[in-house]
Amino acid sequence: MAVKLTYFGHVAARGFPIRLALRAAGVPFEDDRVDAAAFNALRGGPGNYSDAVPLGQLPVVTIGGRVFVESVQVSRWAARQIPAGAPHQLYPSDALAALVVDEVLGVLDEAWSKLPNMRQFPDAAELKPRREAWAADVSVRFFKHIERRLAEAGGPFVLGAEPSLADVWLLAFAMQVPNYDYVPPGLLDAYPAIARAVAATRAHDVYKKFGEPN
Repeated sequence: MAVKLTYFGHVAARGFPIRLALRAAGVPFEDDRVDAAAFNALRGGPGNYSDAVPLGQLPVVTIGGRVFVESVQVSRWAARQIPAGAPHQLYPSDALAALVVDEVLGVLDEAWSKLPNMRQFPDAAELKPRREAWAADVSVRFFKHIERRLAEAGGPFVLGAEPSLADVWLLAFAMQVPNYDYVPPGLLDAYPAIARAVAATRAHDVYKKFGEPN
């Protein structure tokens, strides 16, 4: 079954957890890294979406000729391909542990999706106050909830002693934050449990073996 991940070549962001999970699962895949011109060509017509890019955004993953969207869900599928007994189980078989991972994924994805983007507000005078408001207010309730889950687990990871897909996504977000204008690069420093999880994931074998190059 042929697998192809199409995402931008110059950022890790939402493509990173999919790449890492596919590598950890030993799933061969085509790592199709595109630039802005190639992305616009893929989107094609006046609606800025096409069969190749159904929602007009990346990443997309093609599996056996079928195009799939929604990066969190695709990364979860990839993590589930990791064989039982393999040393790095990124998605738990226990139902409650899986709920914890899914909840953190959903909370982070919602916070990230609420971040005002340059397509919405191309004028810096409009973008700057909205991103500052996001950092000061909107993001706080989301990250505090993730902090709560990390505290319950005893850290350093969302499920405790070993990293899960949720920790990989936290690292992906942390790597992307410095690239956002008007968002403090040290945004996550205000959340010590998240900062510890990010540092622990970056130091773990799962990142060293499967996360680089991002």
